[in-house]
Amino acid sequence: MLAHDSAKQRAALTTALHSSGWFHVVGEVAAGDDLVPLVEATQPDSVIVRLLLPRMNGLAALPHLRRVAPSSVVTLMSVTPSEELEAIAVARGADLCIEESMPAEALTQRLLRVMSRTEWFRCSANSVSVPLTP
Repeated sequence: MLAHDSAKQRAALTTALHSSGWFHVVGEVAAGDDLVPLVEATQPDSVIVRLLLPRMNGLAALPHLRRVAPSSVVTLMSVTPSEELEAIAVARGADLCIEESMPAEALTQRLLRVMSRTEWFRCSANSVSVPLTP
């Protein structure tokens, strides 16, 4: 699931995630208040939400996302992430905080690394070798 106010950025992220062979984007939204109901309805494995969104920013959406989809891995994207922002994001329910300009391969590697801690991922990747670079 992707939440980004730029259609161009959503398309780029969708392409990057699909091309990794590990991800299938089940939904996209441009505004934060559209995200929570869609996540609740689809229960995606992973949610990537931009910090700056219209009508409900990413930080405000985090506790709602955690409530409606407790097993989803939630990633907050920011143009300028910091240790302070990451601490706030994690306290509100994010599993990961990343920079928006992160290269596609690095993004998928970070997501896979965090998702590898979840039970569903370990089961679905049981006999698959996942090259997780540091």
